[in-house]
Amino acid sequence: MTSVKQAGSQPVTVESMTRKAVSAAAIGNAIEWFDFGVYAFLVEIVAARFFPNVDPSARTLALLVVARMGQGFSTGGEYAGAATFISEYAPDKRRGFYGSWLEFGTLAGFSASAGLAVLLNRTLSGAAMDAWGWRVPFLVALPFGVVGLYLRLRLDETPTFQECVAEHDHTARSGLREVLAHHWREMLLCFGLVVLLNVADYTVLVDTSSYLTSVLHKPSKSVSLLILGVLLGMMVVIVPIGSLSDRIRRKPLLLTSGFGFLLLSGPAYWLLVKNTASSVPAGLAIIAFCQVCYLAVVGSTLPAIFHTRVRYGGFAISYNVCTSLFGGTAPFMIAYLMRHTHNEFIPAFYLMGAAAVSIIPMLLIKETAGQPLRGTEAARRVAAQPASVPRTGRPNRPEPARRVQPCHRVVHKLGAS
Repeated sequence: MTSVKQAGSQPVTVESMTRKAVSAAAIGNAIEWFDFGVYAFLVEIVAARFFPNVDPSARTLALLVVARMGQGFSTGGEYAGAATFISEYAPDKRRGFYGSWLEFGTLAGFSASAGLAVLLNRTLSGAAMDAWGWRVPFLVALPFGVVGLYLRLRLDETPTFQECVAEHDHTARSGLREVLAHHWREMLLCFGLVVLLNVADYTVLVDTSSYLTSVLHKPSKSVSLLILGVLLGMMVVIVPIGSLSDRIRRKPLLLTSGFGFLLLSGPAYWLLVKNTASSVPAGLAIIAFCQVCYLAVVGSTLPAIFHTRVRYGGFAISYNVCTSLFGGTAPFMIAYLMRHTHNEFIPAFYLMGAAAVSIIPMLLIKETAGQPLRGTEAARRVAAQPASVPRTGRPNRPEPARRVQPCHRVVHKLGAS
């Protein structure tokens, strides 16, 4: 492995830099989703503490929706930066493998919250959990946040972005108007893909625990243990699936997830509603399979949609807006619709609708597996190659050149137009 820079007397390789970036990004993502998981597994206790005089069926709806939207916006900003860093550090032919570690962090954070919920429920009495035990998981995340911040602060800008800065005027800024005017198509594609990602994440990961306890009336202790098993299973397969996408490409796995949610969400929730010892794990397994196929490749798919000069800004805006609209509100909307329709299949319909939306951009995006990121020197060399004649007899024509816009990195810079 070639040394790319010096850190004291020790050479730093591209691989070591990539691993460092992946570790920092995955830990940050794990912390974000640990907090979401804590809320999901302790929602009944938290709701009762904050809204003791509210009807139990409406507690999860009371005044929390704004906080959930804000938390979703925060997670969106975390995710866009983390995915961009991993994609720009990762080798082109292993971007799927490295990108899958970001969502491994998501599952790890959720698994940790589930495991902690199981531990507290088994060691503390109900009175102790109601009095002070529910606060413990929220405090546990603090030291991990310090570790994640330390790792992030020790990261340099990616070589891809430094290359872009070196070629263009890094003092100039692309305003929001420029991004919307020249990159609106990429933003729409990203927005459409994130619809399913967010609805599935918040429905499958966050809302399933509440669904099993409040709708199917399963004991919270057994629910936490059951979901922990599902999450651990997803953690086992997510990185191999991400690595598989480097060989068979991203779109087959994306479409497997999209059509899986569209066609199998109904049967999966039918198994859940059946509520037997075998049907509930089977329903969760179906949903988990559809989810893990998406999670394994989305971290390497979304950043590759954008050019380097606008990757973080365009990605962050699309992701954050979509997360606030469809992610943070998903549990609220599902609970609201179920309360007024008394239909236990509302989560399935919600997933099916999101899948129908996201299948469209899945079909429209270009395959990027094994290809250099847009805006890199490698991508320009590929585009400059003469057209070749493939087996179909149709020439491969290089992508037409686009007007170069200056680089930018920080989301708030987009406000300057």
